[in-house]
Amino acid sequence: MREWWRRRQERNRARAVMHSLFERSDVLKRSSLRPDHRTRADLRDYELRDGEVEVVYFTVVRHPRPYPFSKQFHEVVELYRYDVTAGEVVVHDSINLTRLRGRDGEGRP
Repeated sequence: MREWWRRRQERNRARAVMHSLFERSDVLKRSSLRPDHRTRADLRDYELRDGEVEVVYFTVVRHPRPYPFSKQFHEVVELYRYDVTAGEVVVHDSINLTRLRGRDGEGRP
């Protein structure tokens, strides 16, 4: 039971660190993230060093269009890696779910 409680507290700290990222304009301006992506961010994993959250992995679902006013869309899940100590966030991986399902973004599903 203690192990479960400890892991839950760690996960809550990691989630708080992830959410605080979206308030840091200095870090966001160097990435494709915007403050409104906070509601779409989902914590996936984290790394600790000496009990403190050092790295956070999270996903964001995005719906990019190839050009403005296009009816074509894609549903893309991007996995981000946020290094808290370095203060940088990078796209670690991305998956185009629309193409994975055998569609090419034509119209809404």
